[in-house]
Amino acid sequence: MPSIFIFEEETLINDGDGYRAAIDYADPPGGPDFYLWEQFVDGVNEPPPSSGNQFNLVSRDDLYDGRPVIGFQPNNEIVIEPGAHVMIRQISLSRRGYDYYYALFEQNALGTGNSFSVPPATIRGNVANTTRPERYPFGFFGAAEVSVADGIGPER
Repeated sequence: MPSIFIFEEETLINDGDGYRAAIDYADPPGGPDFYLWEQFVDGVNEPPPSSGNQFNLVSRDDLYDGRPVIGFQPNNEIVIEPGAHVMIRQISLSRRGYDYYYALFEQNALGTGNSFSVPPATIRGNVANTTRPERYPFGFFGAAEVSVADGIGPER
């Protein structure tokens, strides 16, 4: 999963000229496959969940099953400054993990956008409270395959 940088000019969709981080990867045939992406710029996870990036950060392979994906930008809103260290993590999810993260992003997008705000509806993960079963903990536990790509923002 190599990391590449794509230069894009300012448009109605892009806030400014500059390089944006992108990855190439091959989705395995058959499926279904589910993914979560995280993009770190100089060690900071960019961006938090919002309605604008919900479908970029959590995905299922319905439209690209078994095909190569070229130049995918997990976050096309972030312009990469020259010399900035960028790391993109692609996390393979189970169906239950995908459903959990999708609901989390969807609820957060409808709320305040603050990752620590209370969701408008209960989102149940797969973690149980063994001492007080009537109280549902917030969270999801899972093991996943993680692929990492990183690079340094190019000079303009």
